[in-house]
Amino acid sequence: ALGVAVKYVSSSKPFLEMHANEGNAALSQVKGEMEDCQKELVGLLKEKLRSDPDNNVDVINFLRQLGETVTELEDAFLSSSKVQLEDIASKATKVLEEYGCMGNLPQTAESPASEVVESFSTLEASFIPSALKLQQQYRGMFLSEGEGMAVAVDNAGKFDKILETVLSSAVATTKKFVLTHPVKSLVSPKVLLEVLTTIDKTFETVQRNFRQFDEIHQGILGSIECSLRNYVGGKFMELEKALMERSTSFGSSGEGTMSSNLQRVTDSLCKAVEKFLVDMQGLQRDGSTLIGHWQDAFVMLVEEGCNQTLLSIEAGLRTLESPERKSEEDSLFFSRLATNYADVLVPYTEKVLGNVFVRGGQASERDSRRRALVESFASLSDFHLEKYVALKGRGLSQLIRISMLEKFDWLSYEHEAEEVYPVFKKICEDIRAIEAVVSQVISEDSRKMALSKEQHQRNPSTSRVERNVDRLFAEKIQIFGAKVDAERGAILCGITKIAIKSLIECIRLSSMNLKAHKLIQVSLVYLRSELREKILGEDNVVEFLLDEAQSALVDRCIEEV
Repeated sequence: ALGVAVKYVSSSKPFLEMHANEGNAALSQVKGEMEDCQKELVGLLKEKLRSDPDNNVDVINFLRQLGETVTELEDAFLSSSKVQLEDIASKATKVLEEYGCMGNLPQTAESPASEVVESFSTLEASFIPSALKLQQQYRGMFLSEGEGMAVAVDNAGKFDKILETVLSSAVATTKKFVLTHPVKSLVSPKVLLEVLTTIDKTFETVQRNFRQFDEIHQGILGSIECSLRNYVGGKFMELEKALMERSTSFGSSGEGTMSSNLQRVTDSLCKAVEKFLVDMQGLQRDGSTLIGHWQDAFVMLVEEGCNQTLLSIEAGLRTLESPERKSEEDSLFFSRLATNYADVLVPYTEKVLGNVFVRGGQASERDSRRRALVESFASLSDFHLEKYVALKGRGLSQLIRISMLEKFDWLSYEHEAEEVYPVFKKICEDIRAIEAVVSQVISEDSRKMALSKEQHQRNPSTSRVERNVDRLFAEKIQIFGAKVDAERGAILCGITKIAIKSLIECIRLSSMNLKAHKLIQVSLVYLRSELREKILGEDNVVEFLLDEAQSALVDRCIEEV
C-alpha cells in the first residue's frame, strides 16, 4: 500500500506543480491536498524506518522518490543501523555484564562456560551478518557511483565509525570480564580456556570480516594474555595460602612426635607444589593456541611466581605472632621446617620445574635465585632457633628469680644445708626435658669442650680484685641473642647460659648468712656436676659462668666463709 501511495504521489506531483501555478483553482486545491498526503506519507515511512530496519532499502527509496534530502535519509539510516547493531551486541555481552567475571559463573552448571559460549555464538551468527548487510545497503543507497573516490571513502567512514563504536563497546565489556580473577572464586583451567578460546575465535572472525578494524583482534589477544597472567597470579596466591596453612597446621602440638609432624608437613608441601606445577603445565598444553606465541614468557612467569611465593612464605613464617603459637616448642618446629624448606622444598621445586617445562634463560640466574632462597630460609631457621633458645632460657630465668628472690629472706635463713635447693634440681630436669624434645629433630653432634676440669676450677680464696676483673670479662660474653648452631649441644648450652646468667644476677641482688651461703654452694656443686657429667659435657662459657656464680656467692655472704 505504501509503495502504491508513493508511486501515485511522486507521479502526480510534477503535473500538479506545472498546472496549479497557471491559476487553476481546482488543481491548486488538489495540489494542497496532495502535499498534505505527502507529509503524512513521509511521516509513516520514517516511522517504518525506525520500527522495521530490515526493510530500510525500500523505505529509503520511497523517501527519495518523495523528494526527501539524502543527508536526512542517511542520518536516519545510520541512526537506525546503530540501534540495531547495539541491540544485537548487547544481547551477546549481557551475560558478561551480569556475571562481571568468570569466577561468578554458575559453578553448579554442567559447563559453567556454556552461557558465555552461547552468547558469543550469537555475536558471530547474528551480529556479523547484520553488520555486513547494513554495510552493503548503506553503500548501495548512499555511495553514488558518480561521486569522487575521496567523497565515497569519507561517506563510507560514517557507517564504519558507527560499527567501530559498537564493536569497541563489546570489546571493552569483554576485556573487563576476562581480566578480573578474584582469588576466592577462581575457575578451573578448563573453564578459563573454554571461555578465552571462544572469545578469541569470535573476535578473530569479526576481524576477518571487517579488515578495516585491524586492532580489534590484536587488542583481544593482549587482554587474553593479561587474563592468563592474572589467572596464574591468582593461582599462586592460592598456592601461597595452601603452603602457609600446611606450614602452620601442626606445629609442636600436632598428633604424633615433632619429628613425624615435621615430615608430614614437608611431604604435604612437596605434593602441593608438584600438583600446582603439573596444573600449570596442563594450562600451557591445553591453551597452546592462546599461549603458544608467548610460551617462553609463560614459563618465566611460573618460575618467578615460584620464587616470589617461597619468599612470601619465608616472610610470613618470620612474622608469626604469639597467637599463632601454641607452645614455645613451635619456635623449634618452625626452625626445623625452615631448614626443610631450604634443604628439601626449594631443590624439589627446581627439580619439578625442570621436569615439566622446557626452560629458557640462563642457568646461572636460576642458580643465583635458588641460592638466595636457600640463604633466606637458612636465616629463618636461625631466627626461630634463637627465639626458641631465648624463650626456654627466659622460662628458666623466671623460675630462678622466683625461687631466689621471693621465697626466702636469705639473711635470716636457719635451715641446715643438707640437700640441694630444689630449684637447682628443677633446672636440670627442665634441661633434660628440653633435650628430649630437641633430640627428635636434631641429631647428636660431636661438640666437645677442650678445657679440663682443673682449668675451670677457681680457688675460692681468689682475691676480690681478681674476681672483679674476671667479672668484667664475663660481662663481655654474649648471652642473649647469640648465634646458635643447629646442634643439640649448642642449643642446650645456649639455654643453660641464659639460666646461669640469671642465677648470677639473683645472687648479686641477695645478701646471705652463712647457712644460706652453704645451701647455694652445695646446690652450685650439684648443678655443675649434673651439667658436666650428664647433660652438656664440658663447655667453656658454662663453666666460667658457674665460677662467676660461685664468686658472686662469696661476695654476697655477710659472714666469714
